[in-house]
Amino acid sequence: MDSQLSHVLQLVHIGIVLHGHTFNLFFQFFMFNNFFNNTVVSHGHSDCADRIVANVKDATATVYYTNGTVYLYTSVSRRALINLIINDNISLGRWINDVLLYNNSKCAQFGTYDLVYSA
Repeated sequence: MDSQLSHVLQLVHIGIVLHGHTFNLFFQFFMFNNFFNNTVVSHGHSDCADRIVANVKDATATVYYTNGTVYLYTSVSRRALINLIINDNISLGRWINDVLLYNNSKCAQFGTYDLVYSA
């Protein structure tokens, strides 16, 4: 076996064994992809939105508003998306105003919004 390949395999093995526990690399990859792809967030009550589908990998948010319209926002801050997914006490309406609609937000400056569905 090539010495460089052997060295890489040793590093991968060292990375998988952590604190005496062996993790299944496939399971970790699967969980990583599920966390960053299309996570439905619907915690808390909001008069503005029913739910937000957060996609950290693509930096997009699909917002399902209570009036029946659905908008897709691009160039959303990945840090804000992760914060939305992790913190259960974030108001969806407040998050939409602060992250998607506020003039100085990354999404408002560099992103787009497209109407996906209108009731």
